[in-house]
Amino acid sequence: MSRQKQHLTIGLIATMLMAMDVSAAPPATATSDAKPFANAAHDPYTLALRATIWGYPMVRAAQLREKATQPQNPFAPRPATVATAPLNRLGLARALSDSDTRIGVAPNNDTLYLLDFVDTKDGPFLLETPDFGSRYYIFQFGEADSSTLHSYGQGTHGAKLPPIAVVAPDYKGQVPKGAIIVRSQQRYMMIAGRILVKGESDLPTVHALQDKVTVRRWLGTGRTVEAPVSAQPVLAGTNGDAPAGLKLLADLGTVLKDWRPAPDEAGLVPSALRVGAAFNMPRSRPPCAQKWSAALPTDCA
Repeated sequence: MSRQKQHLTIGLIATMLMAMDVSAAPPATATSDAKPFANAAHDPYTLALRATIWGYPMVRAAQLREKATQPQNPFAPRPATVATAPLNRLGLARALSDSDTRIGVAPNNDTLYLLDFVDTKDGPFLLETPDFGSRYYIFQFGEADSSTLHSYGQGTHGAKLPPIAVVAPDYKGQVPKGAIIVRSQQRYMMIAGRILVKGESDLPTVHALQDKVTVRRWLGTGRTVEAPVSAQPVLAGTNGDAPAGLKLLADLGTVLKDWRPAPDEAGLVPSALRVGAAFNMPRSRPPCAQKWSAALPTDCA
């Protein structure tokens, strides 16, 4: 159960679930985040607890993608301090973060960000970058479970990166010669760049470097095009169908529709999908809505 161990402790999850409208208490014997997964379970509370522990990082990554790409209004204006943009488009932060910057975990004030959430079904994508000289820079490739398996920059390649091909999990086609291959584990991937800024007077120089970074769909040798801004599922917790306090589980139901489970996740997906999907339901079913908001029933599909 590697994801649970990487992201949350049982104490945090117990606190989160006690704030929800559930009728059971946390398991008295749960002394670690692995304990709730130790045995087979069918009771509503334990299944919801498992879904929350396992699904939390996936949901948070999806929520960040949705906040950044704004699928319901993708071309809405953005503040200059954030690098958000529509899906499959590269966003550039043009001003240093300030106290009003609200995106992701936390901003910093000494780099300018570049950000592109890509739908790998629309790829492969090719990231190309300029020569940064001795300036610090880094490009992070964030997976859909919030982990990062690939990160390249000044510390790995010096002033100039080779082209980087971002491909779907099952992609079997060609990539540019000499390119680094980053194979996403899921449908969506975050490409996040950071370039050092040495104060306000340095901004024009960094802007010029940003303008030379491209993320485009690769069609073959010497051929790239701008990728489409494709549709993406809106998280169920966002559209207001979920009962109060259970939006995270509703969002998980949306995330799992596209999820490719790892071998150690296969046993979790069916029950987690059922828990999460249950909250994306019409408001015209109040009896079932009340049961689902209390925990996980066995008699409401």
